[in-house]
Amino acid sequence: MTFPERAVANCVLAMKEGRVSPRHVRAVLGCRKVDVTSIEPFLKSEDYFVRREAVKIIGEKGRVEALIELAKEESDKLVLMRILECVVKRKEGIDDLICLLDSDDEMVRECAIKAFRKTGNTDSLIGVLLSSDGQEMEDRIRRYMEEGDEEEAG
Repeated sequence: MTFPERAVANCVLAMKEGRVSPRHVRAVLGCRKVDVTSIEPFLKSEDYFVRREAVKIIGEKGRVEALIELAKEESDKLVLMRILECVVKRKEGIDDLICLLDSDDEMVRECAIKAFRKTGNTDSLIGVLLSSDGQEMEDRIRRYMEEGDEEEAG
């Protein structure tokens, strides 16, 4: 068994037992090539800490599609924000998270707006602009869109 295989096996065992630690996560993330598909089922774990660490691993080494599927049904805002961070870092799949721009949770909505802005996908913010209740939100989104236009022109 190779080191990456052992790292994943140990992490899966720790997740099953609910005792995953940052050491387990670092061991998996430290591997250059590693198959983390066996960690994907833990994205639906009842244990918040296990789910959050699974998001971190899948976000860096796994399928972004698995995170997007989770984001569509996840209710914990910290997990959603971690998913957005991973998607921005990997620069793929952000369009599939447009539903988070309409989130009732202000922190999640704000994080989603920043994610769309960081990925240069400011056109998706038009829907937020049209459904916005506050002038402050309208002004900020208009500014984001104008900044995106200036970057493209410059």
